[in-house]
Amino acid sequence: MERRYILFDTPARDLLYPFTHTRPVAAIRVGILTIREKWERWLNASTSFLTLPYLQEKFPLQTIHAEDQCVLINGHILPDHKLVAAVQALETGQELYWEGVLVAKVVVAGSLKLPESGGRGLPVAGDADYSGGDAHVGGSGYSGGNSWEGAAGPAINDSMGDIAEQAHGDSLVGGSVYSGGDSSALTVHHTAVVQRLNYQESVQQLTYPWDIFRLNDSALRQDFSLLTEGRTSAPISGSNQVNGAENIFLEPGAVVEHSILNGKTGPIYIAKGAEVMEGCLIRGPLALCEGAVLKMGTKIYGATTLGPGSVGGGEIKNVVMLGYSNKGHDGYLGDAVLGEWCNLGGNTTNSNLKNNAGTVRVWVEARNEAIPAGTKCGLIMGDYSRSGIGTMFNTGTVIGVSCNIFGGEFPPKFVPSFSWGGVHPEPYREQEALRDARQWMQFKGQQLGDVEERLLKAVYAKVKS
Repeated sequence: MERRYILFDTPARDLLYPFTHTRPVAAIRVGILTIREKWERWLNASTSFLTLPYLQEKFPLQTIHAEDQCVLINGHILPDHKLVAAVQALETGQELYWEGVLVAKVVVAGSLKLPESGGRGLPVAGDADYSGGDAHVGGSGYSGGNSWEGAAGPAINDSMGDIAEQAHGDSLVGGSVYSGGDSSALTVHHTAVVQRLNYQESVQQLTYPWDIFRLNDSALRQDFSLLTEGRTSAPISGSNQVNGAENIFLEPGAVVEHSILNGKTGPIYIAKGAEVMEGCLIRGPLALCEGAVLKMGTKIYGATTLGPGSVGGGEIKNVVMLGYSNKGHDGYLGDAVLGEWCNLGGNTTNSNLKNNAGTVRVWVEARNEAIPAGTKCGLIMGDYSRSGIGTMFNTGTVIGVSCNIFGGEFPPKFVPSFSWGGVHPEPYREQEALRDARQWMQFKGQQLGDVEERLLKAVYAKVKS
């Protein structure tokens, strides 16, 4: 009986908009690695996703067999060695909870009963001819369509009725109850007898977008140990001024010249193909993922991650760029998260602290209200969004997916996905938004594929409905 590890979204995924408009929770990067990559390294096994239908094509669920053990793991939760050991120790029919939150459960694939699929289970080998029906997930009305075909297609749509059931059907996050909006039907039943176990150690989980930068320091340090333990760094060029070299790791092919690196304040990880140009001032923790670049004279402090292919410049503090995004010029970015394929024009600056040092309230799209996010929160920007030169973002501003923001005044503190403009944004027409996303990816040497285009069209239909 083979174990299949599946990272599932819960209804609380909606609280992580705009980032979960375009990905499952476990595909979010925090630290050096995405949550999925962390679990795979800890488990020494592959994983797959169970998420909303329109995301499932890009983030597929692996084909399983009816007799396989499915280890269903909450994709919001960051692993560590104690938690991984507890998950690996689970047996069929056991569930692991932490403070009322379902962490993991183990079931036999054939025992899952999914109400929306007429009692069918997860997609298994031999299901390729199952035609299925429309899948209405969490009230979003998304019906799958003709693009969800084959063993990993319609059956996935039908499986989305029931994968993360908490004790009373709600999703418990951060001590509060969230019953779900677009994703409220993400719950799972199975026919086997369930034994509930409680996990007593501490757990880190993503609940709101600002948790990404809030947890980045501890996650980066843990990932650094995970990636470098027992290994030797590539040589650090003598042109650099270095402090705390034992906390600095360069992968083969990394380029760092004529810069100041302080590893005493936290680890510095430079991946293959990443480059630190001359004159950079770096205080760890810092992660430059594969192909990322720090431009000349960049100042980095606070736990900062530049995901694959990202570019950093100016002054950056406690920032996570998920991947392929640019802040390549002067201007300040602090306590912020940029999705993928974002670009900040020269001298774009965010405020991360109110003038009275009071609590920052940040708009949560799924709740349709602003809630407290602590004393520091800068810019939260979804995938494929951009700002023009000189753009100013107020404290705790949220920009949705595929927005084009420009003008000399502060834009609103919440700009919905597919918006265009400044103080009074207008709707960004679908074809123009897709055209501009395609051109931006081409500028970075990649293509907007059919899968990504279908995904963006699904997001557009959802947010405009």
